[in-house]
Amino acid sequence: MPPSRAFRTLGGVLHARQRPSPRYYSASTRPRAPTSTSVAFSSFHLAGALLLAGGFAYTLQTRPVHFDGPPLQTTTLAEVDEVTKQKTKITRHSPMRLRMEALIHQHQQQIVFALEQLDGSKFRRDEWTRPDGGGGISCVLQDGNVFEKAGVNTSIVYGELPRSAIDKMRADHKSFVDPQIEKLNFFAAGISLVLHPHNPMAPTVHLNYRYFETSDPRDPVNATGTASQNWWFGGGTDLTPSYLFEEDARHFHKTIKAACDKHDKSYYPRFKQWCDKYFWIPHRNEARGVGGIFFDDLDASAQPSSKNPREDIFNFCSSGLEAFLPSYLPIVNRRKDMPYLPKHKAWQQIRRGRYVEFNLVNDRGTAFGLRTPGARIESILMSLPLTARWEYMHPVSGTGVQEPESIDSTEQEEEKLMQVLKRPKEWIVAGPRAQHPEAGFDLCYVTDHIVVTSGPSSEWPKKAYRNPVDQLVAFLDKKHGQDWCIFEFRAEGTEESRQGREKDQRQRVAVVHCKAGKGRSGTVTTAYLISEEGWKREDALHRFTTRRMRAGFGQGVSIPSQLRYVGYVDRWANKLGKKYVERAVEIVEVHIWGLSEGVKVAVDGYVDGGKTIKTFYTFTRADKTVVDQSNTNNQTKDPEFLASPPTSESTSRSSTVSSSLGSSYSTYSSPHTTPVQTVILKPASRVILPTSDVNIDLERRNRAGYAGFTMVTSVAHVWFNAYFEGGSEGYNSGVFEIDWNAMDGIKGSRQKGIQALDRLKVVQDMSVLPKELGLQRFTPPESANSSCRASSFQEEPQPDKIKTKNKERQSAGVEEGGGEEKEKEKESTQGCAKAGD
Repeated sequence: MPPSRAFRTLGGVLHARQRPSPRYYSASTRPRAPTSTSVAFSSFHLAGALLLAGGFAYTLQTRPVHFDGPPLQTTTLAEVDEVTKQKTKITRHSPMRLRMEALIHQHQQQIVFALEQLDGSKFRRDEWTRPDGGGGISCVLQDGNVFEKAGVNTSIVYGELPRSAIDKMRADHKSFVDPQIEKLNFFAAGISLVLHPHNPMAPTVHLNYRYFETSDPRDPVNATGTASQNWWFGGGTDLTPSYLFEEDARHFHKTIKAACDKHDKSYYPRFKQWCDKYFWIPHRNEARGVGGIFFDDLDASAQPSSKNPREDIFNFCSSGLEAFLPSYLPIVNRRKDMPYLPKHKAWQQIRRGRYVEFNLVNDRGTAFGLRTPGARIESILMSLPLTARWEYMHPVSGTGVQEPESIDSTEQEEEKLMQVLKRPKEWIVAGPRAQHPEAGFDLCYVTDHIVVTSGPSSEWPKKAYRNPVDQLVAFLDKKHGQDWCIFEFRAEGTEESRQGREKDQRQRVAVVHCKAGKGRSGTVTTAYLISEEGWKREDALHRFTTRRMRAGFGQGVSIPSQLRYVGYVDRWANKLGKKYVERAVEIVEVHIWGLSEGVKVAVDGYVDGGKTIKTFYTFTRADKTVVDQSNTNNQTKDPEFLASPPTSESTSRSSTVSSSLGSSYSTYSSPHTTPVQTVILKPASRVILPTSDVNIDLERRNRAGYAGFTMVTSVAHVWFNAYFEGGSEGYNSGVFEIDWNAMDGIKGSRQKGIQALDRLKVVQDMSVLPKELGLQRFTPPESANSSCRASSFQEEPQPDKIKTKNKERQSAGVEEGGGEEKEKEKESTQGCAKAGD
């Protein structure tokens, strides 16, 4: 112990007007009992005593000491803590024992006050003490207006663990003290509450947070013996309804998850699974309730990278206690006045019987309390309800009763609860997708033979908010036997091997998933319904949305490019006779209206059979021809961008964009407008994609004037298929046009950031010969200007399809022609130059 801490500890004892107990190192000597005589110390003697005691205590802390005699002091840890509480204020520098005691007493008062306001009745308050130190406060309410029985208890225990208890604890803590230690002092502090409402529609709730530490009995105050100090935290909260309201369960889990995420995002998934396992009733093969979180033995090993793990876990427990009232009070307020019948009350009593079974048979906390010498039995059994019921072979919940093929309409709500108790479900799913009522997780049947789900996982923390693979497979096996197979559309790669039962491919159920089971899965599913089952486009999209999404959470397929491809399938199936020709495509030019500064434009496509997206070309400043410019500044040129990134002093563009090309420039919010340009981008080398799928990718960066670095302020892209943008009608070239507002945003959303342009046009050529796919460089002949002929740049929109001659025939004709052909080419070139003035 450092001298400063020794000053505070010894000073507290001295100021308590008690003579300090002397130390003895001989087995023949005996400690004298402390007297009540007041002792006067001069300031000189007091200072000397403090210095000597501090130095001696620090020596004991830093040098190994072996004790062969009886206990070194008669002052117990409980006595020292009691003096400290009387003479000093509890702060963050106080021992964790005292901080935990203060925390649980504070929250006991807050919770009791809130419950009294809700119920309108007062709690009975009993304070009790233990002979060996500590005590507790039991606050109990019986036969109230809302609660049949409610208890909020705190307890502080100082005691001694015998050898048998030490051996048992070592199973969970491998470094638990010296194996030669025969007994060990311990401290435990905890808060526990159980609330049993009258109304069967209102759920029972349980909460417990606790702290445990040990110290060497030969020197419990300073912990300088051969036994090291051990500590850990435990706790959690869980909900036990008699009738299931899913919105209540989701609210409860969402609130406690938010408390967990403040400290460690892995806490909620880990502790939720732990809760499902702990509150399982093995002899009934069902859960006690709908879960929550549970953890035990949380010590320094749980925070290996933390500089102060005990402080971090203490703060986590504090957040858990703060989250209790927001997690439960809204639920009981919604349910406490709901009407109910005698049969509902009878079912509540049966479920409370299960509560009693778990607490008396399976709960370790109850068992530990009942085994503790001098325990207060009334406080330990406070968790049991006033009334409970057991029926022999109850048709819904009786153990060993076969599940009926059909459920009586009067017992459907009870059976709904039992299905969840037998198969605990995830209450927080990945996004706004609907849960399947029977499966209990993120899954939907679009039709009887098409199932859509999010990407399954077997790893934490993803397993907490995505479908666990083992549960998904078990559900599919139960519902469909061997007739199902999973089809994955996840470009990010899969965590699991392909799962499926493929004996009868004609009748099997298709289980489709991507990452979230929404955009890509919805595109594939609706495309199948349109092309193979003859659905109308709008009907297929509507079916997917209503089956996959929760009400009010938007469309199932919502990304513009995915909707575009659904439209392609509709044309392919209903207008083109299901004819499709995969062709290579050359990107000839890209025209952009209203281009802001600092925008990077790239062309992407598929390779490796569609498994990989490759960037085929990124335009540079040398590829740009400025047709029109507005308010441009002479700034330092950056070759990586088509225009220099604007500084932070430049005013951002307004989000208002006109839909017509003639007025497609954005309005501005101040006279100091952001420079914009109308440009033609023509690649220096031929850009040939091996497939007809094209992606134009945009990224805008903004330069910070005060620091010089750049940051991304806009991200957008658009996918299209050249075959459906001209090639399907026999043309060798075509034009694809799109406004900024219709482009895809960040990570499958419409959010693109600050507007980077007004309108985009891509000119493509599909007359590429197979032998040209390997070309890297291409210099067009002087007599040919196919890009200008394909689409001269104007401020009025051109026709979507432009019919041109084959480029090779065109080149050959120019070479063989005379002066007339050259004159035509000269006029064409001049026309292009005029458009670029």
